[in-house]
Amino acid sequence: MIPELGPEPPALANLLAHDLTVTHEAMPATLIDLAARRVIRVVEIGPDHYQCEVRNHGTKHLAPYEGRIIQLLNERAEGGVIPAGALTTGWDEESRRWSDAFTKDVLKDASDRGLTRSQNRGLLVFLAVGLLALAGCLALALVPWEDVSPPLLGLPVLAFLAAA
Repeated sequence: MIPELGPEPPALANLLAHDLTVTHEAMPATLIDLAARRVIRVVEIGPDHYQCEVRNHGTKHLAPYEGRIIQLLNERAEGGVIPAGALTTGWDEESRRWSDAFTKDVLKDASDRGLTRSQNRGLLVFLAVGLLALAGCLALALVPWEDVSPPLLGLPVLAFLAAA
């Protein structure tokens, strides 16, 4: 039996399927989803040659990352048509910035839908320091104090302070 698919758009499915990492497949999958929802139209103009047309009437209820793709298409359009060869996010730095913004939008949407939650780094640091302090106290408790000469008494304390 094939499990039912959830209502999540392809970019969110990509995020969830790849250990909370948005891969490069999320962007074309979103483009195809927009075509399936008739927000854009993909037309074959010849053998293995395609172009996209943006239908701006259906862009009101888009997620920010979907709107980002529509914006990119509109920037690349010539007379309302985007040749498939123009479907790129640009070169190097421009492409990285665009991809980072797309990823940030996908992560925010996942968080807003309750699919992910951000880690509280302050809590993690607090727990790590607490574990170190506990380990230091345990180390001090295991020292056979009757065998320790007075000059060495300061060493476990110094070791505990260095670890914390």
